[in-house]
Amino acid sequence: MIQTGWVSRRPRLASRLISDSCFASGLCAQGRNQDFWLGTGTDDDVKALARPLTEPEKYLLTVLLRDAYPQFCAPEKLDAYRVINMDDGGMGGLEFLPGRPERKMLEQIAEGSYLDVDGIHVSVTVNLDQEGELFELDSWKVNNDQLIRVPGGSEVPITLKLGQLPNGDWISRVV
Repeated sequence: MIQTGWVSRRPRLASRLISDSCFASGLCAQGRNQDFWLGTGTDDDVKALARPLTEPEKYLLTVLLRDAYPQFCAPEKLDAYRVINMDDGGMGGLEFLPGRPERKMLEQIAEGSYLDVDGIHVSVTVNLDQEGELFELDSWKVNNDQLIRVPGGSEVPITLKLGQLPNGDWISRVV
């Protein structure tokens, strides 16, 4: 029996909160541009999964945003953020709260990459929602393995993508 619940446009989070019967019944559906999941989670379930940023996550966010978007990486802001680990196979993606179901990604504001401890390339992006608030820190390890560690200091160089030239080459800087 399926219980009615909220509909989330955040499948990575919602999949942690969804009853198995949703998948078994086939009522989980994919929308046109957003994934919609019928689940049984509540706002309290979302808050229970929330946590503060770790020090390495604060460092990574600061490196990605400090030049173009310093308002998002002030120390008091970094301490106040609450995030939820995305259901991305352990690749380190984070969704920023408040997690309202009607939130949508509006734009990507920063992109970078680094090498994980095992030498595998990790791509990271920072995205804003339609209200101009941090939406997610998306992380993708190119071989789809779990992330071993988030870089926490200058011992791991982070390459920032600053723009693209007409010929397709990227302008980047290593920090």
